[in-house]
Amino acid sequence: MLTLYLLDELNQQLRPRVLSMKPGTRVVSNSFAMGDWEPDHVVRVGTQVGYYWLVPANVAGEWIVEGLAETSGPARLALVQRYQRLAGTITIDGRALPLLSPAIDGDRLSLRYVDASNLLKAVRLTVQADRLEGEMVPPYGMVESIVERIAVRGRRTGGKP
Repeated sequence: MLTLYLLDELNQQLRPRVLSMKPGTRVVSNSFAMGDWEPDHVVRVGTQVGYYWLVPANVAGEWIVEGLAETSGPARLALVQRYQRLAGTITIDGRALPLLSPAIDGDRLSLRYVDASNLLKAVRLTVQADRLEGEMVPPYGMVESIVERIAVRGRRTGGKP
């Protein structure tokens, strides 16, 4: 955990160093923000303000993903990242599908998309440097014991952006 009590300008100067810390590192600041890096939580007590961030893994770029049930081969995952905000597509059998509310929480990556059969699919992954490990999971928080889990693996293509 990193605690800060520095002016906004100093926090912004430290931001690249903070973002290079281990994904999942908790960062709290008393009274001062980090510029355009929005906090994950803001706590207000009277006139005092506290900010909380969780350092996100760097997942921006192109990935090859294997193990998705409906593919005849590897899928391509393209992610754009700004701090903890993500957007992107997953290309399965040549068809680019938009990701629905992708999320990064420390080193945990969650993806949802609607497949070619109009079924919602969900994938939960752990980021380990340039590798992804995880599984297909039931969408909508359904009871997980009724769905067979499918292992999913991925690797970054090229270097980090």
